[in-house]
Amino acid sequence: PALFLQPVHSAHRRNAWRGTSHDFAFKLTHLVTEKGEPRSLYHAYAAYAAMAAQGNREVRLSSDVTTAGLAAWNPAKRQGSAYIGRNFNRAGRFYLAGKVSLGFRNVKGREVRVQASRIKDTGKDGSKGPTPVFDTKVSIKNGEGKILLPDFASRDAYVITFTIQ
Repeated sequence: PALFLQPVHSAHRRNAWRGTSHDFAFKLTHLVTEKGEPRSLYHAYAAYAAMAAQGNREVRLSSDVTTAGLAAWNPAKRQGSAYIGRNFNRAGRFYLAGKVSLGFRNVKGREVRVQASRIKDTGKDGSKGPTPVFDTKVSIKNGEGKILLPDFASRDAYVITFTIQ
């Protein structure tokens, strides 16, 4: 979903006066199983919607061949959230996917608290939702810091909260 929603979201912001629209080609059964259990896709869309919290504003997040994302920043709280998705399918069959890291640049603070959860792709099966992966602090040196996102498989997503301290 991040690979799809981020460009739609950004296009809407860039072209708001022209009215960007898109028809979503999925059914309710793509979000829930036949037993009514939420699928991983449901949790991915819920995480995306939660980024519209009061005080948040969009910022850009870099993308590469297999990852894309969207981040929101709340300047009053000095806190942000990021939603990053991964899809090997668009990389081509000869592409060797590498590790994914999240970088922080131009940070005015000594460290960043990073809390991350992973939404594992469950396909047509039910999902229990985001699983906490880590809650750690990243030291900032010369305004920059970086952290590795472990176990990032195809069609998985990371939901990250970061706070500047």
